[in-house]
Amino acid sequence: MRRSGALVGTVGMAVAVILGACSDDQPSGTGATSATDSPDTRSGGAPADEDVAWMNAFCGELGKLEGLSDTQQPDVEPGDVAGAQRALSDVLGNFASTVSSTLQGLEGLPPAPEPAGEQAKQQLLDIFTPIEQQVADAQVNLDAAGPDDTQAIFDAGQTMTSIGTSMQQTGDPLGSIEDSPELSAAAAQAPNCQDIAIGP
Repeated sequence: MRRSGALVGTVGMAVAVILGACSDDQPSGTGATSATDSPDTRSGGAPADEDVAWMNAFCGELGKLEGLSDTQQPDVEPGDVAGAQRALSDVLGNFASTVSSTLQGLEGLPPAPEPAGEQAKQQLLDIFTPIEQQVADAQVNLDAAGPDDTQAIFDAGQTMTSIGTSMQQTGDPLGSIEDSPELSAAAAQAPNCQDIAIGP
């Protein structure tokens, strides 16, 4: 499959953008990056309609995370701590909202037609549920800080550094789908999966 670590890389890019905003006032780490795996091959006939429908819905939810790659670093004047706080809060809020929407969508999916689908869904929920809370907490703490509180910006950066590190250690959350001939073939037929480069 072409996508392998693309999902992790997309979120990692958004983390890196947020860290870039933090580093305007305080030093912080970098986000996650990942490479693309080699494609799988599949033998057999056309995928079942229910497999294609489920994968299309699944990829539709993941497409929300892909949108994080469009996150732009806030444009803040040097020394404008309050402005940096507001801009960073907006970015954190968008990040948390996107992850929250994805989690809700994944939880609302019908049972997967193959065990590999349930495994991939659960792994994604396990990865992003704590991230959602971490980012939301970082935004709350930043919003509660005083207008000259550079430490709050640094703390937000530390949170995103931690998330970036954990994303680097995640591996491929969609590996079970890659290993499933049925779902891998279904992804090749699902339009939403093609939008995010999931498929053989």
